[in-house]
Amino acid sequence: MDFLKKVNRWMHCIEEIIISYGVILIAVVLIANVIARTVFLNSLKPAEEIGQLLMIMVTFIGVSYAARLGRHIQMTAIFDLVPVNIKRIILYITSIVTSVFLFLLGFLGIQYVQRVMMSGRVTPALEMPMWIMYTFVPLGFFMAGFQYLIILLLNIIETDTLYIGSEKPFDDTELPQL
Repeated sequence: MDFLKKVNRWMHCIEEIIISYGVILIAVVLIANVIARTVFLNSLKPAEEIGQLLMIMVTFIGVSYAARLGRHIQMTAIFDLVPVNIKRIILYITSIVTSVFLFLLGFLGIQYVQRVMMSGRVTPALEMPMWIMYTFVPLGFFMAGFQYLIILLLNIIETDTLYIGSEKPFDDTELPQL
């Protein structure tokens, strides 16, 4: 389990770097483009492509980051009302199903990236291969699938705590009581 926690911390650092610098770069590039359009009456040609690449990166790496922190969309109406033993079973099932689904999406994403790579398509302004942009889609799915696998293992190994994210145990006091 220590190995998984080390890998998890390493992934956490990578996710934070990609997301934080990606958002900053999106803002810089798109604001620079607005200024160039407004002041110089000429748009920066690669700005849209760079913004699109960064948005794909931030979005799909953000899926893994949200899973790590337990901040993904949750339907907790039943989960909140059942006893802890049932909550644990629900977490097992949802972690397994979600992890398998995300790994499947990652595999399908790799197939799509391979097709784009074989087509030889490039972006119009930067003439960058399109497959580079789409590589972050399966990467994000695999990283998120790995997060749900870690959540499953944490819930199996640590029987005194419930985890909805791999870094934060479940706490009933955080949820509004009906």
